[in-house]
Amino acid sequence: MKTKIVLLIVVGFSVIFIGCQDHRIKQIEGLQTACAEAKKAGNLDEAIALTRKIQQLDPNEVGHLDSLAILYLKTGAFKAAEAVADSGIELIPSKESLRVAIACAKQLEHYLKGEEYTYLLLSLGESVSAELLFDLAWFQFHSWQYEKCTATLNQILSVSNYRYILRRESVISNGEEVMVNIPLFAVCYNMMGACEYKNGWTGKAITAFELALEIDPTYTAAAENLQVLLSD
Repeated sequence: MKTKIVLLIVVGFSVIFIGCQDHRIKQIEGLQTACAEAKKAGNLDEAIALTRKIQQLDPNEVGHLDSLAILYLKTGAFKAAEAVADSGIELIPSKESLRVAIACAKQLEHYLKGEEYTYLLLSLGESVSAELLFDLAWFQFHSWQYEKCTATLNQILSVSNYRYILRRESVISNGEEVMVNIPLFAVCYNMMGACEYKNGWTGKAITAFELALEIDPTYTAAAENLQVLLSD
């Protein structure tokens, strides 16, 4: 009789535990659905709040921290993105995407200051160097401001004297990373192609990559980007 009572208690506990797990899983699924809808509608603050709730219900799943870090980056909350990524690395030290999120947060925070400075110069009617304008375009691209980035790149391309400027870019050659000189205009057209593609304009993206290759036929990045689009 005693053994039977013990078995009943154990079985009862198992049923309660499984029931709680099922309820938690359904909660997480409901929150994930709501979060996806918030992202689609562009309500990133709401998506952040929902992702935080998901992470609280499932604290050992580092993927939720990935999502949270990306959302913070998209809203410009770079310190918060860095802090979340740090938390994820404590769980999984080898998690590469979180290391990227930290690096991205630091870079974007740095370039945000550059963007504000550049806009100040432009508003004052001051001349802005090609390097500073390209830094601005770089920031805009990596903070998902593709239309602004395209406008800044067009501003660079409109100055004929900038055509002769070279940029140092890292490329992979024979399995090793090397630095090469790429014409600034080719780099601009390559970035513009990426912007057009992100905005859904595949035809414009192809044209931009082709223009980059007209300027520098050896520009590997533009050639690879063009090949990807042509093979789709």
